[in-house]
Amino acid sequence: MTNTFQSIATSAPIISNKASTIKLNLADTLSTDMGHCFSKVPKLHSIYQDIDLDTPNCSNPISCLFCENYVIHTDKEDIHKLLSAKKVFEMANSSQSSENIFLVIQKINDVLDSILNNDPKNEQTMILSSKLISTGKLSPFFDIMLNTLTDLGVSFYE
Repeated sequence: MTNTFQSIATSAPIISNKASTIKLNLADTLSTDMGHCFSKVPKLHSIYQDIDLDTPNCSNPISCLFCENYVIHTDKEDIHKLLSAKKVFEMANSSQSSENIFLVIQKINDVLDSILNNDPKNEQTMILSSKLISTGKLSPFFDIMLNTLTDLGVSFYE
């Protein structure tokens, strides 16, 4: 298990009780595999400072979810990225890693909830993206991730 996932797992109950501070639709951000970023200097979000989480790492897109610089745009591209990530993590869920995966899925759900709370019309975009994903059309990064895991012999079904 990576240090990032181990630290997320250790902090599970605390993370689930943190207020949402998702940044939405900021201008001048860089596109990432999990959404957007307004600075390529990763920093653990301040609400997680008292928790034993690793500092986010730009080479690990999942850690973006816990970064101070994480931004999500409420558009079909970012919604598709999040739902693709969620699908891959749901598929990879196993008894050995379920707590870690559950935490990432929970954080993704928090971000999706923030998108819906910001504008309920985004539900239609989520439905359309979910339909695309159900046909195997993941975002490019998570499509590669899924193919790599499959090539490595990871079994998604017990």
